[in-house]
Amino acid sequence: MANKVYPSWTLATVKADKDWDTADYRAFLVSSGYTYNAAHDFLNDITNIISDVVALASETVAAFTGGANLDAADLSITNVTGTGAAIVIYDHAGGADSARALCAFIDTASAGLPTGALTAGTVTVTWHANGIITVTS
Repeated sequence: MANKVYPSWTLATVKADKDWDTADYRAFLVSSGYTYNAAHDFLNDITNIISDVVALASETVAAFTGGANLDAADLSITNVTGTGAAIVIYDHAGGADSARALCAFIDTASAGLPTGALTAGTVTVTWHANGIITVTS
């Protein structure tokens, strides 16, 4: 599969309900037991979480002709308890997991997912030089 942005987050962003560089975005690893589903919209839809949840820091938006890159500081995801297959990013606002909006599903090394075994301990994620998400017109 390729990296995906959850459609519900895209809609919320277009409606100006979400703001990348001021919101409280967080990330974690999931095992291959979780399959991306475009109908998933909130954190309570996610299964097979195998790490701590870590906050993104230094979120930025950089415009370029025809779009923008959304980026953040590289991550160290801790307490990985299995083999990771993807990173899920979500907006931590909203209180209950049923109100915390899913943002992105990252499952390729080109976006920052480390190559090789993502097993026990701490996994370092170095995002792509262009950022985590690229939005184009």
